[in-house]
Amino acid sequence: MSLLLQLHDAVTSVQDAATGIIAAPNPGNVAPPGSDKILTILGWVKWLVTAVAVGGAMFIGAKMAIAHRRGDDTNTSALGWWLAGCVLLGVGPQLVDALT
Repeated sequence: MSLLLQLHDAVTSVQDAATGIIAAPNPGNVAPPGSDKILTILGWVKWLVTAVAVGGAMFIGAKMAIAHRRGDDTNTSALGWWLAGCVLLGVGPQLVDALT
């Protein structure tokens, strides 16, 4: 079996395991009365975080373009931190749901 097929099988098995963990239903988790307002606020926060992430990507891209024009390539770590933050913000709610 080629290395590419082995890698594909490994990634597929990890995805299947993660989907099983994250998508596991929790029938005992019932929202308390009046939680619709809290969920509305959380929806606003999620929208705001998404807007800030897009703005951050645009800002980092502009900084990298200016630095490249000057011949300085020291802003690549900012892109890595931005990506790590986006992954954490995107995966965090699913991990919390899986643990509760």
